[in-house]
Amino acid sequence: MLQNNNNFIIKRLAKATEKSEKRLNVTATVMIVLSVALSFAMCLFMLAQERDYDLVKQNMPQINVLQVSDDMIQKMSQDQAFSQVSVNSKIDNYTNKDYSVGIMYMDRSYLNGKGKDIEGRMPEAADEVLLDSYYAQRLNVKTGDTVSLKVNGQEKEFTVTGLLSDVKKTSSDSRNYIVIVSKEFLNQSSKPVLYNAGLYLPNGSRLTKEEVQNEMISIQQRYHLSGENLNLNNSVSMKGNSFQSRFSQTGVLLGLTIFIFIAAAIVIYSLFYISVSQKTRQYGQLRAIGTTKKQIKKLVRSVGVSFLKTGLPLGLVIGGIVGYAMDPNGWYWLHTWIAALVVICLSTICILIAVSAPASKASEITPIEAVRYSGYESANLKVSQKTHRRITPVSLAKMNFIRDRKKVASTLLSLAIGGILFVVVSGISASYECYILGKPTSSVRV
Repeated sequence: MLQNNNNFIIKRLAKATEKSEKRLNVTATVMIVLSVALSFAMCLFMLAQERDYDLVKQNMPQINVLQVSDDMIQKMSQDQAFSQVSVNSKIDNYTNKDYSVGIMYMDRSYLNGKGKDIEGRMPEAADEVLLDSYYAQRLNVKTGDTVSLKVNGQEKEFTVTGLLSDVKKTSSDSRNYIVIVSKEFLNQSSKPVLYNAGLYLPNGSRLTKEEVQNEMISIQQRYHLSGENLNLNNSVSMKGNSFQSRFSQTGVLLGLTIFIFIAAAIVIYSLFYISVSQKTRQYGQLRAIGTTKKQIKKLVRSVGVSFLKTGLPLGLVIGGIVGYAMDPNGWYWLHTWIAALVVICLSTICILIAVSAPASKASEITPIEAVRYSGYESANLKVSQKTHRRITPVSLAKMNFIRDRKKVASTLLSLAIGGILFVVVSGISASYECYILGKPTSSVRV
């Protein structure tokens, strides 16, 4: 009998259903691919943005020292209590129409702490500078060109040794540009030069805020500095909120992913509900020859699982490519595998739940119901008994709507959720990117 060869028969019937219903096959697979790709790419992008910021924060100092002499900087550089000392000094700034320019000295470690990437080399001679990449575009110059800049009210010629850009490569033109001069330029200055320094403590990224504060008090006493000359960097202040930030980020990602798969599940449910309604006679015939309710459910679920097996890997590949293209700098394999595992679990659960209701409906079809099935079920008996009807596009549309209210409701709901999904994901992605770009990279006052 049929029940004695359950697995073989169900697999054959599932494959036959896939081949016979090409529209269901293509639509369901495409929907699964889109939902998986969208959620996976979004998760990778947000995780990459956070990793970008974490990498920049790891390069930030723990303590800022303000307005000290070059002799003090040299002493701190030789102090074994610091793993690194970064230095900067403000020289001049001026405003020109719709933009401003700050002339500064910064060493490479300080630039790294501010999340800056150098395309070229650091300036060494007194007539060499680094330019902000957007400022270079405004001046229409490139590395190796000569540029005229105003420093302390005087026009001077400099050679461009490199360009500065953000490590994340996503910031827009702020019209607040910086120009980096060399240490040799400062040595030739006739005025006394004061520096701001960033102090890096050994294993500083693992120290608590209290431990850094205690070290700051020790530094103040050791170098006879006033309290106004020392402060904590933002990277230390934000450690206390790291867990809350991670929890909030995880909640946003999980919420968006669930919402995406709920929308996909509703669409899948609509497709399978329509398919089951149109195949009432076929399921009734299967029941007539001895197929059990459990086997009918397994048949419908097998079709859904086959679509999932095709769409899930393809969606992960597409989503991974898109996520990497959006932010390759933050790509991290551990985050990728975790995001993929979450997407796989949620997509599988949502699709199986979406298929369960149509599967139950198919299992409840009896042979007698299949014989009586005509393909048209009037929802309003009074309307169906009318002998004269006015045939217009509107009346035909209304008649089609009231044939199967569940089918119409699920279709409209899937369309509505699709629109809401597009607006929500677009808005949150834009807001999240603005939030990331708005995070400070350093709190050193220049």
